[in-house]
Amino acid sequence: RKRPCPAPESAGSQVIAPTPSKYRGVTAGFSSEPFVYVLVLNWNRWRETAACVRSVLASTYRRFELLVIDNGSREPAPESFQPGVDFLQLRENLGYAGGNNIGIRRALERNARYVWILNNDAEAEPDALGALVTAAEADATWGALTSLILTPDGRVDEGLVGALPDGQRWDPVRRPHVVPLRAASGDGRVEEVALLRGPSLLLRSDALRTAGLFDESYFHYLEEMDLMERLVRAGWRLGLVRASRVTHAKGATLAYDTPQSLYYLHRNHFRFEQKLFGAHPMRVVLRHPIRRLRALLALRATLRGDIRPLAAQARAFRDAVRGRTGPIDLGERYLERVPRPRGK
Repeated sequence: RKRPCPAPESAGSQVIAPTPSKYRGVTAGFSSEPFVYVLVLNWNRWRETAACVRSVLASTYRRFELLVIDNGSREPAPESFQPGVDFLQLRENLGYAGGNNIGIRRALERNARYVWILNNDAEAEPDALGALVTAAEADATWGALTSLILTPDGRVDEGLVGALPDGQRWDPVRRPHVVPLRAASGDGRVEEVALLRGPSLLLRSDALRTAGLFDESYFHYLEEMDLMERLVRAGWRLGLVRASRVTHAKGATLAYDTPQSLYYLHRNHFRFEQKLFGAHPMRVVLRHPIRRLRALLALRATLRGDIRPLAAQARAFRDAVRGRTGPIDLGERYLERVPRPRGK
């Protein structure tokens, strides 16, 4: 039995303000193949974005349009930036969800059958998009598909998808742990997964019309998990396409080991469980008190005299309890990485 699907929330107070750009154009083939709208969201990472764009333009699948959205970067696009793409400049950072939602709405207006969201710090192999589309076309129940994600040194990132035995539904309250799917050769298989996140997401437009777009209240982290859960509740399936390969450099936009990232990760985890599974933040803490307390205290950093992780995570819990969402500026100090202990 399907559970109710909460509607996505929007940060309605944020104003979208596109500005003209000379970097405009269309990359589209002319065939009977399904039309795909490709989105790449940039924020202060023009070099990585340029490499990502080059990988998309090298795709063997040709019936697509590519839109690069700049999410209010401090620096404008360099003169050398790839001109053969559509380009949209935003005046402010709307976050992962807000920026991509603009592109998704464009895709739906243009009647694209699929939307491919590719992180700007990711590079796709030439046949990556084609493999995703082939899998999606073979079974209309796939609502979202992801690629096999590789680290820059060629290892498979197994933490982005997971499975449960006997087709169980994933539930962070009752069944919080999933089994990582082990790497296999790119043999074209599609594996249904219980949990899906990732830097390469092919979304079926019909699925987005039924489940809604990204929830913009998260701002940074867990937006895709929220959408995946709503897709499943709306009756769609999630899958991993091993024949589609994408290399991803983790945390290029906002490093994972900054206190600002810790804030978003913890606050949004609490929000995700409360919104979709009815678990109050205090209940989440009490379910695993020792683990949560250890994470909150950030003992290694605190003992070294760096209280930023502790302060960030305490603020995350407080804001989650109060229902505070959206972007939060903790200050420049919280954007600096937490030093690792020697030998780590």
